[in-house]
Amino acid sequence: LNENLVKGNLGISYLNPKENSFFLECTLRLPESSNNNSFLFYSVKSGEGNEKIGYAVFLRQSSNADTKSTIGFILMNGLEYSVVETSISKGFWHNLSFIYDRSSSQQKIYIRSVTNTLAESTFFKFNSIDTEDSAFHIGTGESINLGSFNFELPSSQNTFNGYLDEVRLFHVLRKNSEIEYYSKRNIFAHDNLKLLFRFNEPSGSYSNNDIVLDHSGKS
Repeated sequence: LNENLVKGNLGISYLNPKENSFFLECTLRLPESSNNNSFLFYSVKSGEGNEKIGYAVFLRQSSNADTKSTIGFILMNGLEYSVVETSISKGFWHNLSFIYDRSSSQQKIYIRSVTNTLAESTFFKFNSIDTEDSAFHIGTGESINLGSFNFELPSSQNTFNGYLDEVRLFHVLRKNSEIEYYSKRNIFAHDNLKLLFRFNEPSGSYSNNDIVLDHSGKS
């Protein structure tokens, strides 16, 4: 990621949620083939031992015969965590959101498709989710072992295999009317939008082929 997004022009990370709720949205299509355990998104600070602070979106292994794949969202605070999982059909585009709601003392995480809730956690209470200047990874991450939750990456072919579009990160909860309206429309820079990848860079061969541009106005 652009260094300005990770540390900000004033040395403050735009992507660190701290005491904020957050709303991570993307459009996703999984191929109709087998896949290994992999991460879609991973923003985690490692602490002592197995301690981790941050969040990740992960995909569980599936075979060629499986028509669906399991996708999960985990929020971590030291040795504590909350995780939700659901299944999505392969071969179709899905508008998905991964939401951390800390608007009250009874915090929750969700996975939604537009405004339909696919998975929802029980209530919990975490302190600040302070990832400091940890990187925001797309398509890769590190194995997670916390209590009874274990997600191991294979030694090879451990990166995301699929199609990804319109990644948006907000440090605010969004209204259903706004979610529906912008699910099929472009969105533009504003204060609560921390990251926006449209993945509409030119195709073909040119220098810096692996660059993706942020449209949030923060970099």
